[in-house]
Amino acid sequence: METRPYGELPLVFKLCGKVFAELYPEAGNYKITLKCEPTLADLYRRQFTDAVVRGYHCPRALWPYWNTVYFDKVPHDLIKRMIDHSYLEVVKKLTKVQRAGLPQNE
Repeated sequence: METRPYGELPLVFKLCGKVFAELYPEAGNYKITLKCEPTLADLYRRQFTDAVVRGYHCPRALWPYWNTVYFDKVPHDLIKRMIDHSYLEVVKKLTKVQRAGLPQNE
């Protein structure tokens, strides 16, 4: 579900009330902030030092779990995998009842 809890930007995408993506579609500064497993988040930051940074506007305690990715500097197929990973990181935290209510891939 797309929401705008902070004003026009970012577009916030939630699953069962939990954020998995924040999209900033600004010309010349297009980026997305995504939830990530901490070890993988650090790996992406090391691999793409100028394109993947700690979560934009995230409190210090959440830095290990969120990355901001600049679209023009990372392959789009990798960004798609990062979005899928973010979604699944949120799914892991849902209750059994919440997970049962999610659409199933066939």
